[in-house]
Amino acid sequence: MRRYGPALLALGLILGGAEQAAAVTCTNIYASASSNGAKTLPGTDVGSAISASDPSGVCQIGNLALYNGGSGGAFVNSSNNPSNYEFQFDGSSALTIQEEIGNNGTALNGIDVELYSLASQTSTSPSATLASIFIPYSSGPSGFYNLVSNDALAAGWYTISTYLAGNGIGDPNYQANFTSDPSVPEPGSLSVLVVSLIAFAALVRPRMAGSATA
Repeated sequence: MRRYGPALLALGLILGGAEQAAAVTCTNIYASASSNGAKTLPGTDVGSAISASDPSGVCQIGNLALYNGGSGGAFVNSSNNPSNYEFQFDGSSALTIQEEIGNNGTALNGIDVELYSLASQTSTSPSATLASIFIPYSSGPSGFYNLVSNDALAAGWYTISTYLAGNGIGDPNYQANFTSDPSVPEPGSLSVLVVSLIAFAALVRPRMAGSATA
């Protein structure tokens, strides 16, 4: 076993580096310039979120800076309520989803945000409600509220539904951000840890045995 210790340790380090690379926080921006989600499911498909095969993925829905500047964004109003966006997640990392409104005082009752799982890309009804938050009225950008925080969501399709709260009227724009945390162990990372520990034990045990006999 001692002969294979260094090789196993090297393998663990290599796999660990590969796993770390797979959980990259994306930097590309998805800014909806003309589409504001779909009122009914299926929602507007924004692609993959933090995908290991495509680490650029989708990291943003809407763009407060663009919308406030008059050139587009994601928003919800009385004729488009809720605003549904769907995305695919490959389950390769722990996911955080945050949402912020920058409505400048047009949604006095605030907004409700729901995260649903979908049976497929074309599902017309959600499979389950996974998370829900309320973002209260703000006279300017609200700051980000966590919809999910470092959650190990299963691979599959999901939708973010943004509703006007109560009998809200107005036209609040919003932005949702996706980020991943490579420091949270996923199943693949745990297996890498096991391999590394076995390798370490293989290297240390003979030395301990030698010390005992000396």
